[in-house]
Amino acid sequence: MAGSVSISASPDVDFMNIPLDPHQNVTISAGQTCTPVNVLIISDLNQETMSKDFFLVLYDPSPSSSMVHIVSGHSSTRVTITDDDPDTERPTIHNCPDDITVTAPAGAATTTVSWTPPTATDLSGAVTPTSPQNPGDSFTYGSTQVTYTANDGANNFAFCRFLVSVVDNTPPIISDCPSSTTVFGAVSQDDDSVLISWTEPTATDISGTVNSKASRPGQQFSIGSTTVTYTFTDAAGNSAMCSFAVSVFRKLPSISDPPTEVTRTTTSVTITWRPWNEETDVGDPPVVAYIPYYKMDPSQNWMSGSRIQADQTLEYTASSLETDRNYTFSVAAVREGEGGEGPRGPAVPSRHSVLQPMVQCSTGITQFTIYYEIQGDVFSRQEAGTAGPNAETFTVDGSLLEPGRTYNIAVTVTTDQESALSEGSFLTSS
Repeated sequence: MAGSVSISASPDVDFMNIPLDPHQNVTISAGQTCTPVNVLIISDLNQETMSKDFFLVLYDPSPSSSMVHIVSGHSSTRVTITDDDPDTERPTIHNCPDDITVTAPAGAATTTVSWTPPTATDLSGAVTPTSPQNPGDSFTYGSTQVTYTANDGANNFAFCRFLVSVVDNTPPIISDCPSSTTVFGAVSQDDDSVLISWTEPTATDISGTVNSKASRPGQQFSIGSTTVTYTFTDAAGNSAMCSFAVSVFRKLPSISDPPTEVTRTTTSVTITWRPWNEETDVGDPPVVAYIPYYKMDPSQNWMSGSRIQADQTLEYTASSLETDRNYTFSVAAVREGEGGEGPRGPAVPSRHSVLQPMVQCSTGITQFTIYYEIQGDVFSRQEAGTAGPNAETFTVDGSLLEPGRTYNIAVTVTTDQESALSEGSFLTSS
């Protein structure tokens, strides 16, 4: 940094130095009385030197005296040192970080980001860059520009800029996606499609905005199974899908007649049934299979047997049955396509209890017990009475029987314990 003051050029020039780092105004004396002079100031000037007041005094030294005589009528001239070579060079920034990209933890809306701050140098010495953001701050999804500014005090600025990008890898969270079993419909024989509605699923995302694309409720669906897919996408391109099947079928078939018992053993019962008939039965064709059902007690749940294809022999054997128990049987017809099983048809009870093996008497017969029940209704069974061990006949009291009903009569034998029912005989009351 240098400064200079010039006053009226002349052939004679005097040179003087200003003291370094002056802390008060300095008076410079030079030249002869009334003689215009140039004064060239040569010195290392600093910020304290700038804008100080300096006085130029014209004088006439007397040869006979060492005193400095101020020339009458000449006043001192005040001058101000100015910077002829100002500092216009910007600071130099070192180690400005490159752009930073981080992935936010799953489910988090923000994440902390760290970096090494840049440094700077300048002609005036070290300069510290500053920024509104600092290492370890939290950043949200998207890109944020971080700016460091270095100022050398002479209003020279330098900048360091880089991007902090937070990547969202978390897909949206879907709620209330319908299940395939809850969305179905049925069309009549004369229609090819039906209007189907459902409650639409929703989705949330940590970024806030979610877009969806799918079929909408209230549209027509043709016969068969159609997959409906909802795709939810957030602003970062992450997506989640909800899919379910819309199954459309005609009226489900049902057989109007109960199955028939074919055979039974001590542990099994075999039933058969007629094919579904489009003219006499309920529902729409084609029927492709049948599913037999059975249960031991009215309060129990139905148990399904193996699927019988329509072109196979329509017969089913329920095995591993408990002895001395009454079972009920039914059959459901199955139409082609998903969800095509129709309701179970009329049920039929087993005509007789499943027989135990013959009782081996060890202490002799003590009595016979006679039972009666309405034909086809095993739950109406009642005891008619008992007979001695040597009895060969037994008369059922007619007051116990309803006129015109057909009854099944069976007998148990008691030795040390009561046996299972015998084979039944049928009679019709009059």
